[in-house]
Amino acid sequence: MRTISLLSLLIFIAYAPVNAQLRLTSIANAQMQSGVFTPTDSTAYNYQGTMTSNMKTGIINYDSAIQYLYVSGSYKNNLLKLQSFNGIDSVTLYREYNWADTSSSWVSNLDVSTNFDMASNLPTSRNVMYVGGADYNLYYHYGTFTDTILQVNSTLDTVNRVIHSYDSWNLLINTLIQNWVHTPMPGFQNLFETDYSYSVSNLDSNELVRNWDLTTMTWLKYSVTKYTYDASNRRAKVNYSTYVPGTGLVPSTMDSNVFDSYNNVIISTRSLYDTGSHTYQFYNQHVWSYDTSRPLVLTSYSWTGTAFASLNGQDNQTHWHYAPYLYITPLNKAVGSFDIFPIPAQTVLNIRMKWDEPQPFTISIYDMQGRIYMHSMQSANPDFQKAIPVAGLPSGNYIVRIKATNTDLKGQFTICR
Repeated sequence: MRTISLLSLLIFIAYAPVNAQLRLTSIANAQMQSGVFTPTDSTAYNYQGTMTSNMKTGIINYDSAIQYLYVSGSYKNNLLKLQSFNGIDSVTLYREYNWADTSSSWVSNLDVSTNFDMASNLPTSRNVMYVGGADYNLYYHYGTFTDTILQVNSTLDTVNRVIHSYDSWNLLINTLIQNWVHTPMPGFQNLFETDYSYSVSNLDSNELVRNWDLTTMTWLKYSVTKYTYDASNRRAKVNYSTYVPGTGLVPSTMDSNVFDSYNNVIISTRSLYDTGSHTYQFYNQHVWSYDTSRPLVLTSYSWTGTAFASLNGQDNQTHWHYAPYLYITPLNKAVGSFDIFPIPAQTVLNIRMKWDEPQPFTISIYDMQGRIYMHSMQSANPDFQKAIPVAGLPSGNYIVRIKATNTDLKGQFTICR
């Protein structure tokens, strides 16, 4: 799949007035210790010009970010991250530096450079270089019903291959992961595969994971994930089960979500299946607060047997901080409004877009390593709405891209399970 998400996008010309809006400046984490949340780490973000963050989509177009660890009552340098962009805000170079106390300086740790196709802005190759570690390259190949990612290490031996297969509606139906082996014969060997099935509405879906058994040379069922949505196409429940030899499918966990009027997840509750009583028992809960679409505070709670509470050494709290910056208000007409939900997503990403000037466009979804998961053509429609199945994507950050003749919108969303 190929993914991109945006809340809204504006095309503008010169001679426009300057105004202010908010962008993310820091994220601070704390852990419950001795009855109070004690700082653990914090990350500060710096931007150039009007580069910004979009918390609805998760895109943070920072130029530099520094992570600090809270040690003995004060924050100390830990990790420096730098990003360089092309003309349409795709990250072409990403670098990480670790702080060295011995030299009181930043030491290079990781370089990731990405090449993009100029026409589609889809990644074609990516080079990952770890200082003092293993280097590898990723190569992306896009077909009509399949996309393939090859990972090759620095000695030019193929490490693994991931193949995504789609149906005629461009829905992801299978992901196959294979490892390269040298003996007894060089070639790709199956490792895992995931099958995806959908309801008529393409919302209620199942995910079946199988692992390859080298003894019998057959696929063995490993797990099943079932996703359930509410009337607003928001992921309301996730049931995860595993296959136990000699027993069959056994329930494992259940996640339930509550949303606000802006389609933000405000309460997420996880329950574990008790095989003795054959019932689900509360395990933990995450509670969010927002300023419209911007997260402000996330607090985790553990089930004590009688109530949810933040326990010492186990539960955490995250705070997001924002600051105003100047931007140019467009004088000409906006391309339109763009909205995605829920954030974070679980199995379906809902896309709503209202075009001021309808035109054919494409929707693409890919992960932060540039692996493509979806790419579909859409006809001109002034009021576009579509539910994109993302059940097959692992937890993490993803990019959604909307591209038309004179429009190229990009953003990020998060999958959290």
